[in-house]
Amino acid sequence: MARLLVADNSPFYRKLLSDALEESGHRVRTVADGLEALQALESQDFDAAILDLVMPRLSGARACRQIKGSPATSDLPVIILSGLREDEIDDAEGIGADAFVAKMQAEAMMAHLTATLEELLTGRLEDTHRGFDRMHRREVVSELLEERRSRDAILSSLSEGYLRVSRDGMVLEANPAASRMLCRKEHEMVNRNLEEVLPCSSDEVALLLAHSDSPPTTRLQFGGAIIAVARSRQEGEESDSGLVLLLTDVTGEERAEAEKVDLQAQVQNAERLSALGEIVAGVAHELNNPLTGLLGYTELLLKLAPDERSRNRLKKLEHEALRCRRIVENLLCFARKRQAYRRPQSLNNVVSRSVQAVEMAAAKAGVDICTELAPDLPPALFDFGQMEQVLANLLANALQSLASVPPDRRLIFVRTGFQDGRLRLEVEDRGPGIAPALRERVFEPFYTTRRPEGGAGLGLAVTYGIVTEHGGRIIAEDAEPGARIVVELPASSRDQVAVQVSDGEVSGTSLSPTVLLVDDEPVVLDLLEDLLSDAGFQVTRTDNGAQALELVVQREFDAMLIDLKMPDMDGRQLYHEVCARRPAMASRIIFTTGDLDRPDLRMFLDETGAVLLRKPFELEQVADTFQAITRSGTATA
Repeated sequence: MARLLVADNSPFYRKLLSDALEESGHRVRTVADGLEALQALESQDFDAAILDLVMPRLSGARACRQIKGSPATSDLPVIILSGLREDEIDDAEGIGADAFVAKMQAEAMMAHLTATLEELLTGRLEDTHRGFDRMHRREVVSELLEERRSRDAILSSLSEGYLRVSRDGMVLEANPAASRMLCRKEHEMVNRNLEEVLPCSSDEVALLLAHSDSPPTTRLQFGGAIIAVARSRQEGEESDSGLVLLLTDVTGEERAEAEKVDLQAQVQNAERLSALGEIVAGVAHELNNPLTGLLGYTELLLKLAPDERSRNRLKKLEHEALRCRRIVENLLCFARKRQAYRRPQSLNNVVSRSVQAVEMAAAKAGVDICTELAPDLPPALFDFGQMEQVLANLLANALQSLASVPPDRRLIFVRTGFQDGRLRLEVEDRGPGIAPALRERVFEPFYTTRRPEGGAGLGLAVTYGIVTEHGGRIIAEDAEPGARIVVELPASSRDQVAVQVSDGEVSGTSLSPTVLLVDDEPVVLDLLEDLLSDAGFQVTRTDNGAQALELVVQREFDAMLIDLKMPDMDGRQLYHEVCARRPAMASRIIFTTGDLDRPDLRMFLDETGAVLLRKPFELEQVADTFQAITRSGTATA
């Protein structure tokens, strides 16, 4: 004989279950809902509980969670009676019940329940779900349960605490926010008097529960926090069943108001900066196209200059154009916070551009910069902008160290090389050098050997971080006299190995390779056509993607250059269309753009593995890239 607790809001089922179980020799106590079941468990011991899944005030699912969550009743066997099919029970495992029995025709339901109860009480439960294979969908119950699920989801997402309280002050339900605010678990609040849950007196509880047309708001002190409790009496047929309390932490109300004002100012400032950034990015991109033509034709004219005077004038023009290019790059960095973009690239190109950037400052300081760049240097995988910063920092430190030495020692040597599978970059000066004890410390943040007004000690620390992030290493050496900073970077293994192709895979590579240029800027097309024609290429050009696609369909090209940013059909769309019609062209396409700081473009280039010529580009780099692709059939950086 077992002591059983039965909870069901239907008088019919309470009578049916009570009579059948008592006839089997059990002692049965019946209650109308989950809350009454919890109260019964506090005053009486039972051997098992049988709970209806869906009940008013407190459902069987919630009551089961409370039973299993309380140390006093966690071992009590619980059987859930369900009028829903198994797949309709929300989070069945999370309920924590020992067994589920389907509600159906009385005789069949009792047979399943009796068998389950007997197995539970004897400790040999074989089937935890009985009778569900014979159930039919009950649309009304399912809709009601779905409505309850939506309601529970809304309550769980609230940042305010929620307490549903009966008219006699018993907590029926609490959401996660209330648990956090009151530092109590849900099972520690449900079926507890409001005085036990809230830090308030009996008078304050009475005020909250009092019938009133205007719902009061009470402020309570709790653990150093101030919680505003607003009440709202439940409407509808069960309006007399209790009320809802909403809890809001207002401890930092004044501070929050100040933060709100500050946040609004930040948002407005961010919006202004964002708008300005987009304008700046657009302007910078548009400037890159004429700069490409200006720098490119200047470079061509320098080779054709008839005398030194003309050459000097062109050099001045080139120098100012390079200044414009650096300004444009800074504008793009301002417009979009730049992330590292690593691609196989030429370290010699970085050195050339970086040395050009400091030539004027070096000349003013009376410093000569000598470059010794290794020919046929394999590419390395790095972010071009970050590696330029490395060179800029190293050159700036070298220039500063030469300020105190005689004029005949004001020399800087920049060398590149390849040794033991790694690229080597050296920046050497004839300055006072670095004491052996300090060589390890020069890469520490805020450590500097300069005079107090000379620097903040961050340049070499930033350089060290960039190099190590690229998988390289950086060391300081004695140059006798002077100092030498050595940077080693891993070579790009993908590009060290030449791609072998058969004669049939690349056509027209014998004397006059054919190339197709696609760019909406006439000056860029003119420049590239002049350059590549002089280099022996047969050039076809077009200023739009649609015409380029027609040309690709009509004939095959040994190489193709596509501007990523074009109207109507942009470079990415054209790439996919070309690859769909001529898959072999995928490895022979070169992209160009002046705006690489957009994440979507970087992701596209990473996915395709294609080579990029960033505007404004150097003519030697363009010629080398086209020569490489038409020789091997694969683009290399």
